[in-house]
Order: sequence, then structure tokens, then C-alpha cells
Amino acid sequence: MKKIICLLLSVILATGMLVSCNKKTDVSDFTYEANETGITITKYVGTSKKVSIPDYIDNTPVTQIGSRAFCENENITSVLIPNTVEIIGDNAFYCCTKLKTVNFPEGLTVIGESAFSGCYLLKSVDLPSTVQNIYSFAFSFCDCLDAITVSQQNPKFTSVDGVLYNSDGSVLLIYPAGKKDTSFKIPEGVVTVGMSAFSYCYNLSEITVSSTVEILGNYSFYFCRFLTNINVGSNVTGIGTEAFGYCESLTVTCPEGSYAHKYAKEHGIKVNPIAPAA
Repeated sequence: MKKIICLLLSVILATGMLVSCNKKTDVSDFTYEANETGITITKYVGTSKKVSIPDYIDNTPVTQIGSRAFCENENITSVLIPNTVEIIGDNAFYCCTKLKTVNFPEGLTVIGESAFSGCYLLKSVDLPSTVQNIYSFAFSFCDCLDAITVSQQNPKFTSVDGVLYNSDGSVLLIYPAGKKDTSFKIPEGVVTVGMSAFSYCYNLSEITVSSTVEILGNYSFYFCRFLTNINVGSNVTGIGTEAFGYCESLTVTCPEGSYAHKYAKEHGIKVNPIAPAA
């Protein structure tokens, strides 16, 4: 059962004229503001299902999609972003429940917090070489998202089997919620499981944390409601806020007396202690 409730924000056009679903999006479909770097789209007020964001407005490049610009729009199905855009703001496409396709152009550098969270039908994400920062929950609660891929020229990120890592593989950043596997072993070499990395992954029932992992970040397994077992070794020395929040069926299997054992007991999580390795 989905826990996020998307509120319908209806937009009534003063002219009373409807834009055809197949018509190229007009500049009048957006509110915007100028800043030092260019134009920021502040709100989409059109009715087209297929949206094409303009690259220039008033001879000035569109460089940002602002915070909440498309938030909770339940009409749009696709968005074409021009290569002038550098920043997608926080919650920009939050809970666009019918959004299926988005391009991520070369030139894009930042994807904000919860930018695409709750885009249930978004199936794949292909990140360009220029992306440098992806903030927490950016692609959480995307039930159909089964792969995140990255340009081989990107110096910050890499992807293995659709899972997003930092460039050297030491931080697991995003495990797509739509992957169909029911179990996953975090690879050797990963030291940190990033903030919200596995959040809302309903398909997973078992996770094995490799021996190299030391930190499980804030909200790292948040709302993994059907996760029944996670194997955590003695090398884990830090577990963040709400790391296992709303994991209602979870048992933590870990060495007796380990940090994970103490954490589970302190937070009322069912624990299966095992004898420490000799």
C-alpha cells in the first residue's frame, strides 16, 4: 500500500483555451523568473501531457527547473528538458504520478532532493556525464524504476546492474525501487550505504551487507515494508536515523554484541544474534 498521498493541484487557464496533448509546449505554459545565471522555470500552468521545456525565453537560456515547478501534476506523461538546464530543483517533479519518460541532458549538474520522488511510472533514468550532485530521495518511491544508468564519461558516478554508486564504488547511492529481485548482496568494496539508498524498495525480502560496509546511512532502508531479513556484519559501526524505519517485518541477523545487535535492541527491532566469527 502506498503511503505517499499525492494531492491534486488543478490549474484553470484564464483564457479558457486547452493546449493539445501533441502541441509543442508554449512559453505561456510556464511562469518563470530571471536570475544571474539565466531563467528559472517556477511553475508549469499548461495542460499538455507531453511537455517540452523551452531552451530560451526572452533570448535568455533556461538554466533551472525550480523547486516544485511540476510538483503533484497528475497529467504530464513525458518531459523533454533542453541542454541549457543545469539544475533540477527540490521536489521539481514530486509525485507526478503519470510521468513515464524524462531525458537528462548533457549540461545537467544537479538533481535536487525528492526531485522525482513518487513518479510511480518512471521506468528508467539515464544520467549524463555532467551530473555532479544527486540529493536524497531524488528517485525514491518510483515503483517502476528498474535501472539507473550513467554515462561512462561521468567522473562522479557509476552504475552496476542498474544500481547507482559513486565513482569508486565505495558508496551505494540508489537501489532502484522497481528492480524485481527479492534479494541483494551489497558488493565487496562498498563502505557506506548512502542516505535513502534502498528506501521504498518493496520487492526486497533479504539483503546481505558485505564485510567492507561500515556505515548504513540515514533512512537507508526506510519503508522497505517486506524486507524480512538483513545480514549485518561486525564491521558496521554506524547506523543512521530511521535506517530501518517502517520495516515492519524485519529481523536483523548479526554477530552477538556487535554494533548492529545493540542498535536493533535499542530500537525495538527483532534481532537474530549469531556467534561472532573466531
